This record gives sequence, C-alpha cells and structure tokens, in this order.
Amino acid sequence: MKRAMHHALTECRRSAAGFYTLFSRLFHREMDGELWRLLEGNAHVLPAFGGEKSAAPALREMVARHAAEGEEEALLTLANLYAKAFLGMREGGGVPLCQSVYTSPKHLLFQQSVFDARAAYRSEQLELPEGGDMPDDHLAVILAFLSRQAALATDLPPDEEEWIPALEKEARFRQKLALSWTEAAATLAEDRMPDSFYTLLLRYLEEFLEYDQTESDALLADLKTLSPTSTMAAGA
Repeated sequence: MKRAMHHALTECRRSAAGFYTLFSRLFHREMDGELWRLLEGNAHVLPAFGGEKSAAPALREMVARHAAEGEEEALLTLANLYAKAFLGMREGGGVPLCQSVYTSPKHLLFQQSVFDARAAYRSEQLELPEGGDMPDDHLAVILAFLSRQAALATDLPPDEEEWIPALEKEARFRQKLALSWTEAAATLAEDRMPDSFYTLLLRYLEEFLEYDQTESDALLADLKTLSPTSTMAAGA
C-alpha cells in the first residue's frame, strides 16, 4: 500500500473517531457544562456533511441562540429539550434512544437489535457490565463502539489485507445498527419536535453517518483494487 493511501485511511478513521465520540457524548445524557463549552466553541466550524441541504447551518444558528442565553440558562433549556426529546416516549412525545424500544410495538427491550449489538461487541471481546444504565443497543453505546473501531483502525499497518476486513466489519455495523435507526429516529423527531436542538442533532448525525459510509466505501473500493486476494476473487 502506498504511503498516500495509508495516510488517507488513517486520517479518515481518526476524524471519524472524533465525531463518533462527540455524538456519543451528546446522546448519552443531558448536556453538561464541559460538553456545552466544547460544542459552543466549535459550532462555527461544523462541516456541512449533507451539502446544500445540510442541517449544519441551522445547528450552528441554534447553538448561537442558546449561547446568547448564557451557559446556565442554556444548560437548563437543553436539559428540558433532552427530557422532551428522549425521555417522554411513553407519553408518545419523544424519540427513544434504544432501537429495540423504537422498533417494538409492545415497547419491549430485547428485540433483535440488542442481540446484534451484543454479537458485535463480543466479537471484539467487549461486553457491557450487567446492571448498567444503558441497553446494548442504546445509540450512545453504538456510537462509542464505532468510535473505538475507527480509532483502532488508525493503528493498522499499511497492508490492505488487514484494512479491508476492518472497514467491511465497521461498515456492516454502521449500516445495520446506526444509520438505519438514525434515519427513522430523525424523521420521527421532525414530526414530533420540529425545530428542536435534538432534532437538528439527529439529522446532523444522519448526515455524518451517510458521509462516513460513502467515504469508507470509496476507500474500500480503492483497497480492493490493490489486494491480490480481491483481484483473484474477482477474476475467478
């Protein structure tokens, strides 16, 4: 693998790891002062992953509007918005952060997404502690796992035979347990909570997941043209 290709791969996954960590923290629980200052300080440089239709400009404006209230007032406002967005689903007023609740007509926790998430974590010798405050398929956990996988990829050697399975595994998890749910959740949020900070945040997360998928797919395709194994399989 050429040095330029290895650099592009590591930078792509390093950047992705940073964004996934930020999103994981934002959806884990209500905003705290440290996280708010991080978001406020960087809102003006949020990339428009969705192009002209990106939620980034509206999100930047929303952050600036809350920042004008002062930190204490902004945190109170965002705490109320978080509760309405993600903690009020039993009254039909919010969006649950666990896929299994969202997809289950009876609001049961243990749907297939839980087992899919557990299988992915265990394949990496990871397991959530029993009695934790979040199910295995909680969005914050899923995003934290994606951050971990992207960060681990940056340590891979410049060998396409190691990069290809790593990117393919990450792509399957991202598509099955992150992107598909986020698309549905963002649509539901827009219906129930139009113009909310967390609705914009869900749309922005959806944009990033789609962008990361596209970038990873392109790099994966380039890698497969370099791989002797993939070349032989294609010619068989």
